[in-house]
Amino acid sequence: MFEAELRPLGVDSAPDIASSNLPTTPYPSISPYLPHRQSTDLSDVDPRPRTTQTLLIKGNPTSNTFTMDFSNIFRLVNIAIGVVMVLGGISQFFPISMSSIIVGIYVMIFGAVVAGLEFLPNVPDYAYRYASFLFSFLGRGVFYIFVGCIILHGHILREIAASIVGITGIAYVVLEFIPSIEPPSNMRESDQGWGAEQV
Repeated sequence: MFEAELRPLGVDSAPDIASSNLPTTPYPSISPYLPHRQSTDLSDVDPRPRTTQTLLIKGNPTSNTFTMDFSNIFRLVNIAIGVVMVLGGISQFFPISMSSIIVGIYVMIFGAVVAGLEFLPNVPDYAYRYASFLFSFLGRGVFYIFVGCIILHGHILREIAASIVGITGIAYVVLEFIPSIEPPSNMRESDQGWGAEQV
């Protein structure tokens, strides 16, 4: 007959298991495959979240509303329109007359302002006060259409320049009614809080 001693597994059985003659084969170490840190001190880690330089699609994850940011494209378009305005203003000097010179000077100033706004890191406050129409798609679009009508006469080159400016103005007016297209920072007022309703 075989005699067996039954004991509940617990603290008393731990020494028997530890002292058993089971083969002890060490498992291979995985430490060479893990990133090694010299220190556990995290004081040198930047706690600020990482951000991307350009965000093309933005939206609230809790809603279905998304906005598209084409700031760089709008800046290039505005610079090109400013250059076209300056060239159209210069073309107003020929043939020379008092009215054409005055119109040409104004158009050149308009073009310099439109292009110059794209190179300013921060738009000055007086620009919002005296030229608030430039800081919305609708206002800038109507302004472009107005300048295009001024230079639309006389020569084929003026007509081409006026068409470019006018068509761009019409496109800006249409973009005013497309809420998913976000205007660049220099085409909206600083205190407007564009997109605040989407937060």
